[in-house]
Amino acid sequence: PIFNHFRKTAAKDEEAKKVETETEKEKEKEKDNDREQDNIKSVLVIGCENSGRHTLLKQIQMHYAKRAFSLWEKSVQKSKISKFLIESMKTMIKHCGDAQIASLLDSDARHIYSIRSDELQTIERLSYKSFTALQSLWKNQAIKRVFYESGEELNLSDSVSYFFRKIEDFKQANYELTDLDIIRAPH
Repeated sequence: PIFNHFRKTAAKDEEAKKVETETEKEKEKEKDNDREQDNIKSVLVIGCENSGRHTLLKQIQMHYAKRAFSLWEKSVQKSKISKFLIESMKTMIKHCGDAQIASLLDSDARHIYSIRSDELQTIERLSYKSFTALQSLWKNQAIKRVFYESGEELNLSDSVSYFFRKIEDFKQANYELTDLDIIRAPH
């Protein structure tokens, strides 16, 4: 009987130790969570236009979010890229010095100028014809000269050439943006 008593007491002590250990582990987890919450800081990112603020925030979102961008967000980014290409091309047409293009005698230039990018809906896709016109104009040496010689002065981002090099991809209705496309997309 005494031996059974010691056995029961030892079992109770062992169980009490397990419960105490589990309670200590839970308390330690709570402390870790509290410390983690204390480590979260607010960040204010200040910079002028084209300084990389939005790029930095997109990279942070991609790195730390479990699902960086939803399909909706990607479609909105596609639309922003389309508007960006239209507005950039309009700027280059205006400053290209090619009489045919600058005076809108060129059908592609006329087509691009007819697009009112401010009226494009949030996820509206450009027509195949519009992408083809953009592509054709980008191949024109006068347009490229404006970009490479005066792009900075005209506030044309280096992303312009990146997206024009990928315009064949953007023509495809089912093209899904890459992480780099999203990072390079205008805000």
